[in-house]
Amino acid sequence: MFKFELQKMCTPLTIIAIIGLLIVSSILTFIELSYNGRAILQDGTQLYDNIKSFRMVKNETPLRELDEDYLYDLSKEYKNTLLNPTFDYDYMTIAFSKYSFSNNIINFAYYGKETMTNMYNLNFDFMKSETDFYDAYKKSMLDTISYNSHHNGINYTSAELQKIENYINKLNTPFKIGYYEGVRYFNFLFNNQFILVIIVIMFISPQLFVNDTTNGIDELSLTSKLGRKPNMKIRVTVTNLIVILTYLIFIINLIILVGGICSLSHLSQSAQNFYKYCIYNLTLGETLIIDILKGLLVIILITNLVILVSIKLRNIKISLIASLGILLFIDRLRYTDNILKLLPNPLFYVSPVVSIEFPLYYFIHDYVISYIILFIPIGLLYLLLLKILIGREYKKYKIN
Repeated sequence: MFKFELQKMCTPLTIIAIIGLLIVSSILTFIELSYNGRAILQDGTQLYDNIKSFRMVKNETPLRELDEDYLYDLSKEYKNTLLNPTFDYDYMTIAFSKYSFSNNIINFAYYGKETMTNMYNLNFDFMKSETDFYDAYKKSMLDTISYNSHHNGINYTSAELQKIENYINKLNTPFKIGYYEGVRYFNFLFNNQFILVIIVIMFISPQLFVNDTTNGIDELSLTSKLGRKPNMKIRVTVTNLIVILTYLIFIINLIILVGGICSLSHLSQSAQNFYKYCIYNLTLGETLIIDILKGLLVIILITNLVILVSIKLRNIKISLIASLGILLFIDRLRYTDNILKLLPNPLFYVSPVVSIEFPLYYFIHDYVISYIILFIPIGLLYLLLLKILIGREYKKYKIN
């Protein structure tokens, strides 16, 4: 039965949708990276919209511990680079270079929430001391979290801020820092192209649950009342597996493209070099996995929602329109300043706003739990509810 339903899902529509997803994603990725290869090398060479610039800057950028020796070496090297008459500082502020990955975290330690990406100054007193640097960094981190949470309507008590500070003080130092332009563009492209995956899901998910297609539900499927439940489970399982496979194909394709052009190197560096106020001891690679799993959870939720709508309406075109309407309604709910209304929204959860440094934490004794983690049980509750509703609808399914 499982193999039979799996074969029914492998329709021309499914294959064309997946191939179309890969083609569109690849074209958009190549266009984005081709027009953003603006960089400057240490010797002053300026690169304009050059797709090779990512690799060239990556080769100049070492993966090192941000300790006292590194602070000294960086200050000396950066000073000599600026003395080079062929090196254009103004161009560096609108491009990226090896100093984009080191100088930014150092400026954050001094300026905190006021830090901008075009700040490269290293003329700070704490550059002479590793201890002074990390003291300044941790202070800027706590101040930024406090400010951002208040800006989002979350007012932590002094006791809660103390718990956050305890986590900050437990961060492993010295940080490892290096090149992260590949991760930055992966996140950007993933967030922008996630809608493409949703569109594909909405087309392929209803196929086994409507009665107006040759692969959908027919009289034979409903012949035995005792057979309905296992039949439904197999169809739901097959649909979810195909959708998960589609999502993984999309992710692998994006990793290959971004990794091949930009390089996804230095994933062992500290997450704090990219996520300046991440309070957890994570590597950049681990945050990448978290983002991928976050997207997977939302994809599974949307798939089961589409399945429910398809069983209810039984017509593939009507189901598609209804599912789109529901998702647009859910997306519309994101347009609010009330953070509490946003928290249960799966489309908000997968939005670019929500990362490992999103300043919303929950406190259980001395544990500080990120919203990214806390949404998981909420998502599982959604899945349980959808499972119950799907079972009820399928039980009373009638062809006419």
